Amino acid sequence: MSPPSRRELLRASGVGLAALAGCTARDDSLDDAATRTTTRRTETTAQRTSETTTTTEQTTTAAEASECAPKSLPETGWPLPDRDPANTNYAPSATGPVEKPSARWQRTAEPPETDAYVEAGFTDPAVTSDRLFVGKRLLPGAESPMPEGNALHAYDRASGERVWTYPLGDEAPRALAVTGDAVHVATWSRLSAVGRTDGTRRWTFDPEEGVEAVTPTDERIYVTAGSGSVTALRSDGTAEWTASAGERLSARPAVYDGSVFVGTADGTLTALRASDGRERWSATLAGGDSDSDRLVTDVAVTDCRILAIASDDVVALDPDGLVRWRATGGYGTVSTDGASVYAGTDDGHLRTFSAAGGAVEWETFLGDRNHRRVDGIWTDPVVADGTVYVSARPDSLYSFEARTGRENWKLTFDSLAHSGKPVVADDDLFVSAGNVLAAFA
Repeated sequence: MSPPSRRELLRASGVGLAALAGCTARDDSLDDAATRTTTRRTETTAQRTSETTTTTEQTTTAAEASECAPKSLPETGWPLPDRDPANTNYAPSATGPVEKPSARWQRTAEPPETDAYVEAGFTDPAVTSDRLFVGKRLLPGAESPMPEGNALHAYDRASGERVWTYPLGDEAPRALAVTGDAVHVATWSRLSAVGRTDGTRRWTFDPEEGVEAVTPTDERIYVTAGSGSVTALRSDGTAEWTASAGERLSARPAVYDGSVFVGTADGTLTALRASDGRERWSATLAGGDSDSDRLVTDVAVTDCRILAIASDDVVALDPDGLVRWRATGGYGTVSTDGASVYAGTDDGHLRTFSAAGGAVEWETFLGDRNHRRVDGIWTDPVVADGTVYVSARPDSLYSFEARTGRENWKLTFDSLAHSGKPVVADDDLFVSAGNVLAAFA
C-alpha cells in the first residue's frame, strides 16, 4: 500500500483541532476578518509577483469557451470528490451564496469514549438533490492503534438530520462518491458500495495493494491501487479489467470521452482506453531526484485541454498528450471551466490562466507574509456560475468573481482547523473544517 499523499497528510494534521468559528453549538455564526512567486510560462520569460488582484486581457473567445466547456457534468449536486469524473470542480448551474453567508446547520464529529488520545473529523462531503454524505474519520495518537468508530454518515440536505450510518470499524474513510443508487466509500484497504437510501452494504472490493483513489462513472468504477494498477469494476463490484500504469499512482484518475487519465509518482501521465485498459499514450511531465519532485498530483480534463499538476507545475496538454504550456510556481491544485484554469499555490497565490495559451488572466495573494508559518491554497478551487470558491490555510474560505478575481466575501474560522473543499450545490455551500460539518446559505 502506498503512503498518504502530501495533501492528505496536511489535511490529517488539521482534523479535530477545533470547530468552526470557535463554536460548539450548532447555531453559532462565523467571525469575519480583514483580508491579508512567481509564475513563469514557456511562452515568455516575464515574471510576475503580486499581492493584490490584477487582470490582463482575456485571450479566449466566447466560441472557444463554449467548445471547450466540460461535458457530461452532473445535472445537480456535487456527487464526486471533484464533482464529475473528469475532476474539473465545475458546477455551472450552481450559484452558491451570493452574499456573505451564515451557517444554516452544523454537525460535530465526536471521538469514541476511550482512554487513548483520539481526534475525530469529517471528510469532504458528497451532495445530491436531497442528501449529504460524509465520512467520519478518527485520528489516534502516535502510540495508539486505530479505534473502532469510523463511519459513513447520510444527512438530510435541508435539515442536517442524520438519516443513516454505515460503520467502517477501524478503517478510516479517505473519500466518497455517489453514482446511481450507491455511495462508494474508500478506505486505505477497501472500497465499499453502500445503498444510497438505506445505508446497507451492496459489495466490497479488497485489492491486495490497497485503494489509492476511486472515480465512478455510469459505465464503470475505476479504482487505483498503491502498486500502480487501475481496475475497472462493474456496477456489482466484479472486475472487468486491470491494467498497470506505473510504479505508483499519485492522482485520482480522471475519466473523459472514453479515456482514463492517471498520473504517477515518476512524473508520467498516461491515457488508458476506458473500455479495456489498453494504453492510448503516455507523456513524461516531470523530472527530479526524488518522488516528491516528480509527483503528478492532480488531473482534470475537458474537450480541449488535459491539465495536470506535475512537480508542482501546472501542465496543459492537448487531447493527444502534447504539452502546450506550463506554469511553474509551487502549484498543488487545478480546476477548470474549459475556458480558464484555476490553480492554487503552496504559498497562498490563486491564479487564473487562459486554458488555450496559459496567459495569466488574474491572480491574488491569500497568504500571510509571516515566514514562521506556511500559508497556501488548501483545496481545489471550486468554479460555479460566475464564482470561484477556495479554502486557504490556515483558517479562511473565499468567494471571488470568476471573470475578474474581485473578492465577494471571506469567512474566517476562529480556530486552527483547516477548512476542506467548499462544495456548492444550487445556492447552498457545504464545508467541513476539522470536526465540524456546516451548511451555509
